[in-house]
Amino acid sequence: MGFLFFGFCSCILLIVCSRIGRWPASMGPEFLAGCSLMTMLLHVTLASRRVSTVDPVIWIPVAFLVFYFGMPFARFLGAHIAYDAWSIPAPVNLSRGFGVALLTMTSFIAGIYLHGIDDRRNSQRPAWATSVFVGWAGLIVFVIGAASMLVGFVRAGPAVILGMYGDIYASKAVGVDFRLFDVGLIFTKAGVIGLFAAHPPRRIIWLSIAITAAFLIVVISARLGDRGGLISFALAVTWVYAQRIRRIPVWMLAVAAVFVIFLIPGIKEYRETRSLADTLRLNPVQAASSTLFEAGTSVLTYAYTLDLIPSEKSYGWGISYLRSFLDLVPNLGLTPGKSFLPDVLASSPSLWLTARINPAKYQQGGGYGYSVGSEWYFNFGMPGVLLGMIFMGYLLCFFRKKQQNGPLWLVWSALFYSMLELIVRNIIGAPLKAATWSFVALWAVSGLLRLAMGFTSVPLRARATREHSGDAA
Repeated sequence: MGFLFFGFCSCILLIVCSRIGRWPASMGPEFLAGCSLMTMLLHVTLASRRVSTVDPVIWIPVAFLVFYFGMPFARFLGAHIAYDAWSIPAPVNLSRGFGVALLTMTSFIAGIYLHGIDDRRNSQRPAWATSVFVGWAGLIVFVIGAASMLVGFVRAGPAVILGMYGDIYASKAVGVDFRLFDVGLIFTKAGVIGLFAAHPPRRIIWLSIAITAAFLIVVISARLGDRGGLISFALAVTWVYAQRIRRIPVWMLAVAAVFVIFLIPGIKEYRETRSLADTLRLNPVQAASSTLFEAGTSVLTYAYTLDLIPSEKSYGWGISYLRSFLDLVPNLGLTPGKSFLPDVLASSPSLWLTARINPAKYQQGGGYGYSVGSEWYFNFGMPGVLLGMIFMGYLLCFFRKKQQNGPLWLVWSALFYSMLELIVRNIIGAPLKAATWSFVALWAVSGLLRLAMGFTSVPLRARATREHSGDAA
C-alpha cells in the first residue's frame, strides 16, 4: 500500500517536473515545503510501529526535509531571507528545483515500502560467536586510525588543521597534504562502530572504551567544523547502540535535537571566526531558523543543475558513478590524485557546478556541496531521479534487515546509513569510499584474528559463544 501511494506520487511529480518549465507562484517553495511535510508525516504514521527512535527509515527522509526544504521553513519561523543564499544570481528553475527535491524524497520513501519495513523497535541480541573478533578488530582499527591522525596532524601542522576555513584554503593552494589525518579520522569512526556492534553485555569495559572513543570523535569533528561528518557518525553509532545494546528513549532524542539546533550555527560561526558571540545571542526560534536556512541551501544545487542541464551540458550517463567506483582504488603513492580518473570537471558534479556558477570560489578550493537527487539527474535526467532513489530506498531496507545476521552486517548497515546521510548534500564519491574501506578494514582485521586464533576449533568457538551468551538473554 505504501509503495503504491508514494510510487504514484513520485510518477506524478516526475511528469510535472519534466513538463512544466516555469512553475506558477502557487506551486512555489512554500507550497512544496508543505507537501514535503505532509509526505513526512504520512510516512512516519505508516512506519511508526516498526521503527526505533534513531531508525534510518525515518531519519534519512528527515534529512531530505531539512536540507531541501529548510529555507521555506526558516521563513515560516520569521527569518527575513531570500532564496539567493549563495550571493550569486538566483536560479531560474528555483521552484522546479524544489519539485525535483520532493521527487527525490517521495521516490526514496517508495523504495522503502517496495522492500518493506522490518520491525526494529527493540534491540536485537543474537548470540554472535564472531562478535569478539569484530570487537578486537574495531579496537585495532581505531588505534591505527588514531595513529594516522596524529602523524597527519604533525605533518600538516596544528595551525592548519585547527585553523579557520581561510587557513585550510590557503594551505591547499600551496599543496599541504591532509590525507593521513582524513583517512585516520575515517578509520577511528569505523573502529568505534565495530566496538559498539560487537558489544558483549558482560564486559562493561568494551562499552566504556566505545563511548569514550565516540565522545572524542564528536569533539574532534566539532572542533574541525565538520558538521555533516559529526551528525552522520552520531546517527550511525546510535543506530548500532539501539540495535545491539538498548533502545534510546524519545526524551533523550529530543534533548539531542535541541542541542543540534544550537550546535549547527555555532560550529559554522566558530570555524569561520573562532568566536561564538553571535550564536550565544540567539533564542531557540532564531537558532532553529538559522539552522534550517543554513541546511536548506542544499536545494539550490537542484535549481542550478536544472538551469544548466541539458541546456548547456549534456547528461553524464553515469560518469560520476564511474569516477566514484574508480576512486575506490586506493592511492598508495606519495602525491595526491589518480591519473586514471575521468576529467574532474566532467565527472564531479559538485566541482563542475561550483566552477560554472562561481569560478572564484572554485579557484580558492571552496564548493557548495551537491545532493543525491541532483547527481542522479546530472547522469540520467528525471527518470534517473525516480529510479535511482527507489533503488537507494530499497537498498537501505535490505541492509537494515540483514543487520540481524551478524556483527559485520550490523557494521555495514550503520556505514550505509552514514553514507546516505552524507550524500543528502554531497556527491556519492567520498562517502562511498569511506564506507567501503571502513568495512573492508574491519572485515579483514577480524578475519585475520579468526585465522590467528584458530576459530575453527570447537573449544574456542564454544568460548566465544559463551562470552556473548548474555546477548541471547
